[in-house]
Amino acid sequence: MDEPGSWLGGGGPSVGSRYRIDYKYGRRTNEIVFEVKAAVSGRSYVVDTVEGPYPILIGYGFEELNDGTTTELKIIMNDRSNSTFTTVLFLFTGWFAGWFMKRRLRSELQDIKREIEKR
Repeated sequence: MDEPGSWLGGGGPSVGSRYRIDYKYGRRTNEIVFEVKAAVSGRSYVVDTVEGPYPILIGYGFEELNDGTTTELKIIMNDRSNSTFTTVLFLFTGWFAGWFMKRRLRSELQDIKREIEKR
């Protein structure tokens, strides 16, 4: 799992705040800055890339189930190309990139589950 990031300017999870991470993909580490686009405290957050090589819009939703004994986490990702080159590259290598990303996301979701269950 990548190291946790940090809020820029002393912000927090509210609309307009920015969050910086170092995202490791393959052999490279890239700095990515997200901006909170929508937030309902404890219920849902939407962030979008404002700096970095991977333009992606991510929505997180939390819903209590079973009389509050279980919380369901939903993550919706919409990734985009940042150039014509990456669009063409993905057309030729998309099958591999898709497989690699699914593997990576499974690992990240297991990390999230572990962290939540510690609480």
